[in-house]
Amino acid sequence: MRHALRTPWLLLAIAWVCLTSAARAVTIDWSIVGDPGNSCDAQIWNCPGAVSYIYRISKYEVTNAQYSEFLNAKAASDPLGLYNTEMALTGVGGIERRGSVGSYTYSPIAGRETMPVNFVSFYDAIRFANWMHNGQGNGDTETGACTLLGGTPIPGNEPLTRTAGAMVFIPSDDEWYKAAYYDTGSATYFEYPTGTDAETVCSTPGPTPNTANCGAVVGGFTNVGSYTGSAGPNGTFDQGGNAVEWADRIEILENRVIRGGFYNNSPGWLSRHRSEYDDPWYESSVYGFRVAGAWTAALDAMNLRAFDPVATYFEWDAPPGIGGAVYDLLRGDVSSLSGDAGGIALGPLTCIEDDSPDESSRSDPDAEAPAVGAAFFYLVRYQQGLVVGPWGFGSDGRMQAGTGGCSP
Repeated sequence: MRHALRTPWLLLAIAWVCLTSAARAVTIDWSIVGDPGNSCDAQIWNCPGAVSYIYRISKYEVTNAQYSEFLNAKAASDPLGLYNTEMALTGVGGIERRGSVGSYTYSPIAGRETMPVNFVSFYDAIRFANWMHNGQGNGDTETGACTLLGGTPIPGNEPLTRTAGAMVFIPSDDEWYKAAYYDTGSATYFEYPTGTDAETVCSTPGPTPNTANCGAVVGGFTNVGSYTGSAGPNGTFDQGGNAVEWADRIEILENRVIRGGFYNNSPGWLSRHRSEYDDPWYESSVYGFRVAGAWTAALDAMNLRAFDPVATYFEWDAPPGIGGAVYDLLRGDVSSLSGDAGGIALGPLTCIEDDSPDESSRSDPDAEAPAVGAAFFYLVRYQQGLVVGPWGFGSDGRMQAGTGGCSP
């Protein structure tokens, strides 16, 4: 195997920018990996993990439901072999195919919709990323994040290279490794992708920290993110256990790195010291993937404005050059803010305006008022296409989070 203060006023405006096309069938939940220019992990033979830029990586592995959308968009005839018939195996795969060549349709198997897709090659993963980069729908699979030549399942132009300016792609080995093991606050590497040096405990899903789908305890895939107390240091889930994941680095010949272990592997396979590699065309019952993406700094152009001291409402301006976005406005209580060297935690949040489609909008009024001597703050974010913006960043580049608020 190879994330306003009333009396007095304090207004904070946060925007998340990603120049992609409008509304998608597939939405990715992103984590942001900060601390650009970090050092590599010198304890590992090839010193992985150094990344010179802030980037995004999906919180979860790509699921059967998401990959089914891709197949329905691009595999009516499937000359590129994006579907493997073993995906329909009972209790093993997660996607069914119906119809005949030219009119194939696909659907996730009931009960396995949010399990990781499997039986995908590295080339399948690259093509999914290209499709995402190109706006989904009828977006091209052979150009975008990476160019594949030949029009065949195995491209004729190895070694493949990432296109400059790509917005969605398969994470490089360094990107995958940093997201899994590196803590941007302390600038240190953990041994396991659950934010600890203690060996991960293989168990059934739940909120217990430092647990994962491994060691044959479950004996099959679990829904992505089921180990709710075991996020990694950058907010990702299942980078250890569940499915093995492709990373974009050539190990030898054309073989690509695979990391993270799968549901039957012992905890040692989840360690940062363990990596394998395999043929990029190989489609294993335990191989899946997640995507990564470019990060663009928030534009300081929202100009959030408050009116009316009784039933407060707000107006904001769209960032220049950004169209097709929707906006969320929320309220928090200043007394609930907390923080440390890593940034600010927002505390409980209340949604005031959810998915407003207007680029310059008078919000729904907020009839609530802070208690005497207390204060509210307000934040606005926007979502464009598949990117759901955060409510702000800490000084180390990590997204800040609160509880409640507006749903993506």
